Amino acid sequence: MPHQQQQSQQPQVRQTMDQQQTRFSPNGNSNHALQDYMMQLMLLDQQNKKRHLMYRQWEEDDRARVRQAQHDKTNRGGRKDSKL
Repeated sequence: MPHQQQQSQQPQVRQTMDQQQTRFSPNGNSNHALQDYMMQLMLLDQQNKKRHLMYRQWEEDDRARVRQAQHDKTNRGGRKDSKL
């Protein structure tokens, strides 16, 4: 789903870039600077999304480890009591 959003946002970014290019195109330098700026923003946005996904995955893995540890502790405790 995030990949689909990213793809749908890219045409909007391109359209915005095209609109900005027509405004700043008299000498061409500002056009190139704007393209660089927009590409940097897109790259930073992609990196940020990747970081968020990695953090969410880490959180899910951490929660699973905690649940497994609690489950193991409960099962070990039950076995010890049954031997006594």
